[in-house]
Amino acid sequence: MNMANNQPNMTASHSSLRASSITNNQVSKFIADDSVKPGALLYCKKNSGLYLIKRKNGGTFNLRVTIPGRGRTKLKLGTFNASTFNQHHAAMKARQYVEKIKEGRDPIQEEREAYLQAELDRKERLAEAMTVGEFYYNEYSRHQSKKREGKEVLQRIKRNFKFLFKLKFTDVKIIDVKKWEKERMSNGIHRDTIKADYASLNTMFNYAALTKIEEDEPTTFIARNPLHSFKLQEKTSTENDEENSIEPAKRRALTEQELSCLYIGLGLYTQKRKSERRNSRKHGKAMLQDFESLTYPHWIVPFSLLMLHTGLRQGDIYGLVWQCTGKNRVDLNIRTIFVTPEKTRDNIDPAKIIFPISDELLEILNDWWIDSGCPSSGYVFPNTIGKRKNRQAHRELWKTILKLGKFPNKIEMYSLRHNFISVLVAQGTPLLHIAKLVGHKSTKMIEEHYGHLCPNDAVELVNGISNKFSSNRVM
Repeated sequence: MNMANNQPNMTASHSSLRASSITNNQVSKFIADDSVKPGALLYCKKNSGLYLIKRKNGGTFNLRVTIPGRGRTKLKLGTFNASTFNQHHAAMKARQYVEKIKEGRDPIQEEREAYLQAELDRKERLAEAMTVGEFYYNEYSRHQSKKREGKEVLQRIKRNFKFLFKLKFTDVKIIDVKKWEKERMSNGIHRDTIKADYASLNTMFNYAALTKIEEDEPTTFIARNPLHSFKLQEKTSTENDEENSIEPAKRRALTEQELSCLYIGLGLYTQKRKSERRNSRKHGKAMLQDFESLTYPHWIVPFSLLMLHTGLRQGDIYGLVWQCTGKNRVDLNIRTIFVTPEKTRDNIDPAKIIFPISDELLEILNDWWIDSGCPSSGYVFPNTIGKRKNRQAHRELWKTILKLGKFPNKIEMYSLRHNFISVLVAQGTPLLHIAKLVGHKSTKMIEEHYGHLCPNDAVELVNGISNKFSSNRVM
């Protein structure tokens, strides 16, 4: 009685072991036979659409089926294992897929949904265990190291939010960041700085929660940004009024006195560098390069002049190279500077600057090229080992130039960009032309921030229209 009842189970078990018509002997010969080229197929007669495809090393099982709504497709069932001869296991998987399809199900979609659910579960487990600091040091630092401004972003996060590093993601509370914001504001930190600092943290949290699959390995870490509902305080009307009164003072052309001070400062700095080098060579360091024949013994001088003549941002100037190809380059042969601004470089459709080199700028760049040893490639303003300079390399040098030039007012180096744009606006240059020269895709920013430089335009337009109306009025 018991034997009779057990017999079907034994038969079913035996049948599952022989789910494929492909024998161990067949598959061994198929894989080992050098006359059978990679790409050849060994079909299973018991399961329609199932076959073993030979690869350069071993083989893989595939199932060709038609899935409603998806059409004819190929399902991968795994790699052939020579030690276990797993063709029967592949056949059982194939039958499971076929049964699901007969029931009107989509096995590909089901597996994808199961994977995503498992990924969500994994993220929740990680969020419970991982601290913000662990993510910052072990994962986000690696991610940011691939980016141009990654080091600066990481420093900003660490400088402002290290107090969160010991917390798990699930323990990060909005009240913590609100307290940080309040403290920063009480210390007189500008709102734009607070906004930029917070954005760096929020971007890191968004990255941790971003669903992104690379090489079949999930790189997400938390299910949701713990600060997703937090917003910084809006500017008060008083702060807006103060900002609007300050901005026009910054976004202006340099005065004649300031321009004179700039050239005096650059000239005196050049003399200072040459004098220092003469003394060094005279007192035991004769091996040092002689600066007497150089037009520019230090890079900060042509750097400043280039910014004055082009309005380029410092970061974009640091990225310029001497060559005929590349996104950011100086081509003296065709007298053109090509720049893809760093601020837009990661956009889908980045801005592009094609800047014609004037006669005066050509002389400046050509002199610097000669002073640099007539390089055929490399950065226009490299560091001591030929790499790109730190984006703040000009900071202390600019202070020295301001001091030497005896500027009446302390101005930032970025004022050279403001000056370039302001002069063009005041001259009546079409705003679209200006936008293209300085790396903006539209005139909006120039209209908003430099409109105060041409206040008479509106008066002239209104007067012109009034005169036209007057000449045609009914008497």
